[in-house]
Amino acid sequence: MGGFNLVPPVTGQDSTLYAVHTITGAKGQIDITFAGTYNLVSTFQGSGTWVITGGTGPYEGVHGEGTWSADASMFPYIRHTEVGTLSR
Repeated sequence: MGGFNLVPPVTGQDSTLYAVHTITGAKGQIDITFAGTYNLVSTFQGSGTWVITGGTGPYEGVHGEGTWSADASMFPYIRHTEVGTLSR
């Protein structure tokens, strides 16, 4: 589905997260880039922004952006929520 880079924190700071996800369906793909921070020391909470960077098939020309939040306190289960807008 994608990959991510998690930059280890400088002491006392959150970790920086950068991820690229490709969602593939029967008729095409959507590419989404995520950026933000995670506290991997005490709260295991994260937040940031997302943007649609491309699409194929029926998703070509789709635009979108918004914010995300996540809770990794029950790792390996991570609750990830996105809010935003989509347009063509």
